[in-house]
Amino acid sequence: HGVSVLNAGDNLESLFINNEFNNCKKRAINMTSTTQIKNIKAELYVKNNIFINNDKALFMDDQNMKHCTIDENYFDNNKDAVVLLGGKKTGDLKVTGNFYTASNQKLEVRKASLCHLTHNNLSNSKIHIRGCDDILIHGNFYDNPGSKRGKCLDNEVCVKLGGHLTVSHNRILKGRVKNEVKETFDTLNITAYERHPAVTIHD
Repeated sequence: HGVSVLNAGDNLESLFINNEFNNCKKRAINMTSTTQIKNIKAELYVKNNIFINNDKALFMDDQNMKHCTIDENYFDNNKDAVVLLGGKKTGDLKVTGNFYTASNQKLEVRKASLCHLTHNNLSNSKIHIRGCDDILIHGNFYDNPGSKRGKCLDNEVCVKLGGHLTVSHNRILKGRVKNEVKETFDTLNITAYERHPAVTIHD
């Protein structure tokens, strides 16, 4: 790993700011909890970092997390760009203002009261969200510069076992067949809900 933080109940706040991680064979940032303490509420901030050619750029597995904010980072050619695994008492997991290059990267969020995926450039990426109570996918920009000749974009949003889902104000630039205005399609898969949530898709 590039940096590994093992939270044994004494890391109340962890900040990763203005770093560059290149070619880490496993995880560039590894944040895991070695013990679950009922009353502790930790916070994680990852901002203005550069992640290039890592297996997993950011991996967090900590059920004690109260706030987790992934803000204004640059992700280029990582297999799994962001993996956030919370628990029953996890508060909010926010991924906002990040830039993904068109290299088929993945963002995965599991188990949180609030999951906010907002104002990111998510070109040619896969988004998997599972087990979150309130999900907001807002203001994101999807584009793939390499899709001018009818190549279908690989943008995929898959939401499972969730609560209230809102998808709003996202901009999707679709691939075009050469010399035609016909467009290929992107996918939004909303599947396997156990409850009866409200789903809002607009603008």
